[in-house]
Amino acid sequence: MTKFYKKNLKEFSRGSHNNEGLLRFAENIIENSNNIFYEHDLEGNLIFISKQIEEIVGYSSEGSNLNWQQLLTENPKNEIAYSSRRKAFETGKRQPAYEVEIYSKSGSKLWLEIREAPVFENGIVCSIAGEAIDISERKRIEEALLESEKNFRLLVENQKEVIAKFDLEGRLTYVSPNYCKVFDVKYENIIGKRYIPEVHPDDLVEFNNMLEKSISDPYDVNHKERMMTVNGWRWFSWCNKAIIENDGSVKEIITVGRDIDQLKLSENELANARKFNDNLIDTANVMIVGLNLDGTVKLFNPKAEEVTGYTAEELKSKNWFDIMIPSEQKEEVKNRFNEVFKSNLRKISENSIVTKSGEEKIISWNNSEIKSSGKLIGTLSFGIDITENKKAEHDLRISEEKFAKAFLASPDSITLSSIKEGLLLEINNGFEKIFGYSRDFALGKTTVELGLWKDINARDECVNLLKTQGYVKDYVSEYNAKNGRNGTAEVSMELITIRDNDYLLTIVRDITERIKIESRLIASEEKFSAAFYASPDANVISRMKDGVILDINPVFEKLFEYGREEVIGKTTDQLKIYKNPNDKLKIFDLLHKDGVIRNLTVEYKTRSGKTGFTQLSIDQLMIAGELCLISSIRDITEQIKSQKAIEDYQKKLKSLTNEITLAEERERRKIAMNLHDHLSQSLAMSKIRLAEAKKQKSEEEIICKIKEARKFLDNAIIKSRSITYELSPPVLYDLGFSAAIRWQLDVVAKEHKIETELEDTADIITLNDEVRVLLFRAVVEIINNALKHADASKLTIKINNDKNNLFVEVTDDGIGFDQQAAELNASKNNSFGIFSMRERISYIKGTMVIDSEMNKGTSVKIAIPYKN
Repeated sequence: MTKFYKKNLKEFSRGSHNNEGLLRFAENIIENSNNIFYEHDLEGNLIFISKQIEEIVGYSSEGSNLNWQQLLTENPKNEIAYSSRRKAFETGKRQPAYEVEIYSKSGSKLWLEIREAPVFENGIVCSIAGEAIDISERKRIEEALLESEKNFRLLVENQKEVIAKFDLEGRLTYVSPNYCKVFDVKYENIIGKRYIPEVHPDDLVEFNNMLEKSISDPYDVNHKERMMTVNGWRWFSWCNKAIIENDGSVKEIITVGRDIDQLKLSENELANARKFNDNLIDTANVMIVGLNLDGTVKLFNPKAEEVTGYTAEELKSKNWFDIMIPSEQKEEVKNRFNEVFKSNLRKISENSIVTKSGEEKIISWNNSEIKSSGKLIGTLSFGIDITENKKAEHDLRISEEKFAKAFLASPDSITLSSIKEGLLLEINNGFEKIFGYSRDFALGKTTVELGLWKDINARDECVNLLKTQGYVKDYVSEYNAKNGRNGTAEVSMELITIRDNDYLLTIVRDITERIKIESRLIASEEKFSAAFYASPDANVISRMKDGVILDINPVFEKLFEYGREEVIGKTTDQLKIYKNPNDKLKIFDLLHKDGVIRNLTVEYKTRSGKTGFTQLSIDQLMIAGELCLISSIRDITEQIKSQKAIEDYQKKLKSLTNEITLAEERERRKIAMNLHDHLSQSLAMSKIRLAEAKKQKSEEEIICKIKEARKFLDNAIIKSRSITYELSPPVLYDLGFSAAIRWQLDVVAKEHKIETELEDTADIITLNDEVRVLLFRAVVEIINNALKHADASKLTIKINNDKNNLFVEVTDDGIGFDQQAAELNASKNNSFGIFSMRERISYIKGTMVIDSEMNKGTSVKIAIPYKN
């Protein structure tokens, strides 16, 4: 034992009558404790360590020259150890306990909780004494709990349902992410507070009664009501369960809600279609037979009369099995009929019947339960005569798929599988209910081996999605279950980690019932579905007699800026969507005349006052015996704007062509006048003076005439050069673009008495003749515009480049101008200065930007690509 521990143990026992006994007692604590006691110097070298290090860490406590730093792992949390040690040395005070991760002698990792205090000698800290407690098991438990909580939260947050938990005071203690999304609330704003989504007034009484029932036996309440969501009023089905404490008291209530608005809507639609179904029974090309549980005939449609030869009146209140089933099969068929509705057996069967004429036929049946107030009261069977034509089996299966699963519902299937092999490692009861396979049979197999994928390509697509984006969300696929049953499901997949192992979490929701109901609705509204849900145009259905709007699609809402609730039940007059009221009269005149409208251009107005143009097409159709209109509205505002822009552009180009022709003619006339008034005159005068010189007698007079002739020739040469430079300056071709600009600025400075400046920092680059000439002419035109209109005292041109583009900026300090007003005025007056320059620059793949303000000068920037 070190000097420190002996010294402190003696001080601990000082004043006692049995000092040696207390010392031995303290030594026993150190010797027999499960913890490690140690002392290290200022550099971290161990001076003393108790023997427990051999059992916990694996190093011998005798003769070891260990340093704590050698044992520490690379875990960033170990930095706390250095910080605590430094503070203990610097402050001379005991430091709070901290945790470190170390390597054992075998290389495994351990967690220790460290408690340390400084050791003083002559008032100076000389070392650190400490106690280390092995907390590895505790850390493993904590990590397992965190992982378990993470996986539980992942499972909950992947559910489509909305989940919440609240105490008896109504304060929320938990809500799922989907809850916040559906009710448009933030988690931090409602957690710990009393919050209930807005309940529809018609459902408030039942909702309040539900809250009272939730805290009384049996603590399990199911209820339905409408609530206000981000998508308006929607029906929810809720399941409330109380959380019971050990003393039997209720602490909290957890509630799980599912959006059943679509199901409610479907139920209403089915109710409205009841009349249609009654007609369907009479006109159906299948036998429809309704029986009580004892086999008494309650419904017998015309097709059944045709197949059996019996009339409905003849079989009314008679026993089906006694009359229609062959005697040798009667008991078997009756027993099978009873078993179908007592178990989960398939409700599709085949059996023989005897017709009125004594002929035996084989009928394939699709049987459905008829319930009243949840109690089974009979059956409804759809039959097809398959005696002569087995092909009818295919039609029967389609009919079976359409009607057999209309009332089926099942909870979600959740599975955990290995990533590499795809073996099912764990399944829930929902899997067994949906797919029909027991847990013992399914575990260790793959979904492919079980044949769950109806289309194996769908499985491959899910795998590809999982690889590319890391998850699959609500992928719709058809599945196969045990005994050949199949359906449609929404599949969600995500990779999760449990105890350092990766797994695939798959959630499958059976949407067979929903798809069946939607299919029936789509089948009854086939004329409207494409126009409303597949068209990019705005669609609206209205009554012919009063123009009241019955339905719209989302594109209509977006185009006219009205919500669905604001539109349904109103007319276009009330919404004021026609900018010109006379358009509506024109529409009705065309409808009464032709019955339809095709591609009529109408100007519209939105809720916010924006206007535009639409192409309107209208058809008449009957809905529930009432004449209605279906209108397709295509927004062609941008198309009309584009057409107008093209027409304006073409008009400008045509005018520009004429302007160029006139400009060429003006230049020819100018050149002709220069040649006649200056060059020709100078040459003529030279000829006259030379002729006069020939007539002179004295040498002095001859020389005088020759000098006069030479003067006229010099003027002719100067003027010819001037004309040449105006037509095409040689410097542009001989020395390049920059030299030509410098020459032009020199000419401007001399002729117009204006200060000019050229900043040329561009590298030596090569421009082809076409680019060089067009760019030079554009810059000259900019200079001329500045001289004519800017009233500037200084003109500056900057030339530079990067690796791809040549940049030219022309700046003047003149009066500037209003660009928008100038372009509008130019368009009205057929002035093509800016338009012409832009066209030139655009032709050589360049851009031109004009920046000008009144009294602040003008800057024109041009960028021209000189590579490629």
